[in-house]
Amino acid sequence: MVKKELKKTIQDLLEQTPWSRNEQYLRNELIGRSMKIAIQNQDDENEAYLFACLYTLLLLKKTDQNTIACEIQKNSVLKKQADKIKKMVNDKKLFTKLEKDMMLGIHFSSMKTISTQIILTHNQFKNIKEIKEKIKNYTTTLLQNFQNEFQEKPEYQNLKNEFEEWQKDDLEFENRINKLLKDLKEEDKVQEKKSSKRYYTLDEYYKKTFHQKVFKVSLNAGFSCPNIQNGHGCIFCSNQSGDFAGDKKDDLITQFNTIKKKMEKKWQTNQYIAYFQVATNTYAPTKVLKEKYESVLSLPNVVGIDIATRSDAITEETLDYLEELNKKTHLTIELGLQSIHEKTLQFIHRGHTLKNFEEMVLKLKKRKIRVVVHIINGLPNETKEMMIETVKYLNDLQIDGIKIHMLSVIKNTPLETYYQKKPFHLLTKEEYIDIVCSQLEYLNPQIVIHRITGDPNKNELIAPKWLLKKFVVLNDIDKELKKRNTYQGKLVR
Repeated sequence: MVKKELKKTIQDLLEQTPWSRNEQYLRNELIGRSMKIAIQNQDDENEAYLFACLYTLLLLKKTDQNTIACEIQKNSVLKKQADKIKKMVNDKKLFTKLEKDMMLGIHFSSMKTISTQIILTHNQFKNIKEIKEKIKNYTTTLLQNFQNEFQEKPEYQNLKNEFEEWQKDDLEFENRINKLLKDLKEEDKVQEKKSSKRYYTLDEYYKKTFHQKVFKVSLNAGFSCPNIQNGHGCIFCSNQSGDFAGDKKDDLITQFNTIKKKMEKKWQTNQYIAYFQVATNTYAPTKVLKEKYESVLSLPNVVGIDIATRSDAITEETLDYLEELNKKTHLTIELGLQSIHEKTLQFIHRGHTLKNFEEMVLKLKKRKIRVVVHIINGLPNETKEMMIETVKYLNDLQIDGIKIHMLSVIKNTPLETYYQKKPFHLLTKEEYIDIVCSQLEYLNPQIVIHRITGDPNKNELIAPKWLLKKFVVLNDIDKELKKRNTYQGKLVR
């Protein structure tokens, strides 16, 4: 019983921990190596395996001794084991021996493992020759740096011999890299088939891009909006976009760390996207933008930046800066469109034309910057066909992602006043789901679905109240797609 409970607890720790794909290779390598040492100190092979998992978690800094002790003490069956386990993982002599041996496991694995890790870690390489040079340089430096310390070790000699074998024939070297790339692509296809969604989710995109789960941290940088300053603003806007963003009274670093801390209580991850969400986040001089963006990008484990803005609020100077920024990090620009129909844009006081929007998208795409577009379903006087036309139009612009919202009437907005005076039809949950599923059918399958329903503040929402049941809406969309036996891109021609 004790062994069964111990195994379950350790496996839970392993599963709860985020692993990038190159870390997965390391993890399996290290568990195998630590098993050899752990078994020398344990009579039971199963128990040795469990301690090997613990050591691997510790060495890769995926947990600490206190966390392990706490997890084990939570389990009543394991309380008697807690002291023994704590003593084991705190055994400095054993741990030092293991750590040194692990260095061999990490650095002096096979050429296949080293090459795979380099490919996964440096996925910006454009061709086989670049990858080959990186592998050669890395392995040469590795063997030189550790020659004095490890040259008598069989692991060192095995890697050296294998490296010499790979270098004998450049063509064969490249063929081996090609084979690794092919195998990794096959793994990606398997992962795609395992996805339960019938559309391309943001979570799936992040895992494919960064090889692990990534979270967006919503920030309030204190920007304004040109449309509001011009005297009206969009009729649906409460000037409070980003209910889940940081407190603008705090500096950006404090906001980021506060939200990150909250996230870490619910999920385990070690990579983040800084999301400048509230208001128009390019509506300032380029110098100010640079200071704000790069202050957050300097934080550990921030792998990208997501900037929400308007198509009429990006200057040529800012475009040039964004082009440079895009070369340094994973940059995404979010543009509000809401609808392609000019009468609708005028009715909602959007403040810019469809032509202005299109020109900005083309400028961003010319600079190879990712573009995500917001649209709203259920705007007054729009039919299902008109909403589908908006999606078809965006296909032609070759955008990278989309956020689909349901029109919500929020307190203290011009839309609330209009709705109270002239009540109009708001889509029912069933109508919204029908429209979204039809839009997905016409949407290019390469476009990432960043959002597929709204997430309003319950204290501010006037209507429709069904929007408060976010997960019900998401589940019902999945059910409807399955019922129709359809998926994103089915009707794309």
